[in-house]
Amino acid sequence: MDRFLCTNCGFINIDNSTCICTNCSTEIDTKSYSELMTYAGRASKYGYKYRTEYENQVAEFGEVRTQYSLLDPTTYYEWLAAAALSGMVGTVAYDLVKFVAQQIYKQITAKNTVLTESDKSILDLISDNDELIKFSNYIRQYYKGNAKIPKKALNAILKEELVHSLLDNHKGEFNETIKQINIDEDKPLDVKKEFSHLLLQASKSAGRKRKEKPKLEELKKSLKKLKKEIKKTRKEKKKRKK
Repeated sequence: MDRFLCTNCGFINIDNSTCICTNCSTEIDTKSYSELMTYAGRASKYGYKYRTEYENQVAEFGEVRTQYSLLDPTTYYEWLAAAALSGMVGTVAYDLVKFVAQQIYKQITAKNTVLTESDKSILDLISDNDELIKFSNYIRQYYKGNAKIPKKALNAILKEELVHSLLDNHKGEFNETIKQINIDEDKPLDVKKEFSHLLLQASKSAGRKRKEKPKLEELKKSLKKLKKEIKKTRKEKKKRKK
């Protein structure tokens, strides 16, 4: 791990293989960090990217016309989502996201190379204040499970989760079933049963994945130092206004 977001002060460490933040000297628990980022990636993918895409289609056409296989979110999205999740309790979620977004912006724009499509995508997000607020809200709604999503868009998202679960967790069984179809085409009923079984297992796996999320107590402790600094800055601003 040579690039990571410090889960205490929110500083993005680059070319740092020590797992100790160069800004605040906090040692990162790699297991907890990996679990947080894995969930942040899922929240970015299903809670924001797919949701936004399918909600837009339903708003424009009244239905989901095209099912996409979107690229997995980059590390930048994971860091932003982790910041939003860290603000599940309290009123500083957007401030946390904004702090991380500013660092990402500086990193990307400082590059001496041509920007990739992934770079352009994340820059579009963090350069749009309204969209960044939306991102922060969508990530937290995904965690809480209380997002108000149009039914057609929600069904499309659940379908994506099911397909990814099938390919990620049951790929061997899926390939074996396809092989059986090619070998023996005279057993359609058996194949249907096998596919039904596979889909049921994939659905259960997807359901378990949705439940595998950081505990609220862990999120409260995440970015603790940064939260204190944000609250301190807010108080100072209020004093100056008086």
